[in-house]
Amino acid sequence: MREGGKILAQILDELLNIVKIGATGKEIENIANNLSKKYRVKPAFLNFNGYPFSTCISINSTVVHGFPNDEKFKTGDLISIDYGIINKGFNLDAARSKVLLPSSNESINLVKWTKEAFYEGIKGIKDGSYVGDIGNNIEVFAKGHKLGIVRDLCGHGIGQKLQELPSILNFGKKNTGSKLYSGMTIAIEPMLTLGTEKVTVKNDGWSIVTIDNSIASHWENTVLITDKSCEILTN
Repeated sequence: MREGGKILAQILDELLNIVKIGATGKEIENIANNLSKKYRVKPAFLNFNGYPFSTCISINSTVVHGFPNDEKFKTGDLISIDYGIINKGFNLDAARSKVLLPSSNESINLVKWTKEAFYEGIKGIKDGSYVGDIGNNIEVFAKGHKLGIVRDLCGHGIGQKLQELPSILNFGKKNTGSKLYSGMTIAIEPMLTLGTEKVTVKNDGWSIVTIDNSIASHWENTVLITDKSCEILTN
């Protein structure tokens, strides 16, 4: 999983570099597939529970699971790329968000704070801590910046399957929920908005959007729990 995490981080870096004004989600999808072949890994999302693409390209009010399409990215768009790979039988999952400048300070800060929320989430986690510790860290940080916390979606365990137990909520109380043990691998993924926490599913059956059309951001990494701390595998 360490090997796969490095590969996924490299792929996401390369994909973010081509997220520019005039580019499209379909182009990102095609390049992601080519990069997976280059690095000899398999796309984890393709056909997972029937999902028809390798990438999730979520724009502005789409929180997650957006379909890559031919719509050209434009100034001010907030683009989130969620991508997973399978390396030698093990799954890795990560997401990044990027604002196409010039943009509003609110959108720029949202991406910055969503990334920071992830790092707040992992503070203090180690063998014997709880998933509620992660959720509480993220919740306190997000509320401090008056951001909406999407509560209907969450992170998850990951390994030989893409999604495993436990569920990793982005809110919660310390010392509650499933206990974390050294050697566990989990995907932590804050999903925050500039407005509501409430979401709905579009007619495509996959794309999850904010009900008030507010902008959303997504940041995710696969993390290994260790004896005294944790290790981010997808950096």
